[in-house]
Amino acid sequence: MPASPRAPRRRRRRPDPEALRRELLHLAELDRKAHRTGRFDAALREANTTRLREILLEVGWPGRSVVGDEGADAAWLIALHADQDPRFQRLAADLLERAVLGGEAPGRHLAYLIDRLRVRAGEPQVYGTQITVEERAVVAYPVEDRGGLDERRRLVGLEPIEEYLTEAAARHAAGQPLEP
Repeated sequence: MPASPRAPRRRRRRPDPEALRRELLHLAELDRKAHRTGRFDAALREANTTRLREILLEVGWPGRSVVGDEGADAAWLIALHADQDPRFQRLAADLLERAVLGGEAPGRHLAYLIDRLRVRAGEPQVYGTQITVEERAVVAYPVEDRGGLDERRRLVGLEPIEEYLTEAAARHAAGQPLEP
């Protein structure tokens, strides 16, 4: 993966953890509603990206110890869906990687974000998290080192690829989104 842009150094302030958690949950819920209905809202995604960028610059990655597991999940979802701004996603991936190493975020979050960036750049993914429908079958976008895929997935807390694809196919058949 190419070098990630670094966030400008700013004096970090201590956030009000509960207010930040509530804000992240609200932003993620707006995103989920748009995702569930299939009505992509570019203005919403841009607004969420802008606000998460401000948060990242102010406090760093909002990890478990600051906003709890739900708040950390919400921050990840917003970063994951910021496809209109891959540079921001690379910054988020860099900060998220540090959070994962520090136990502040689950490894699966980083796996999804890395794969999303790689697929969007036309590169094979590492963890097989990015999927699509081809000829009515749910398949993963190309993956590097397919033989080691399930082990890499296990190391970041993901289920085996065949189980993931089977679950995604069931969601797709039920009219639900393929992925988060």
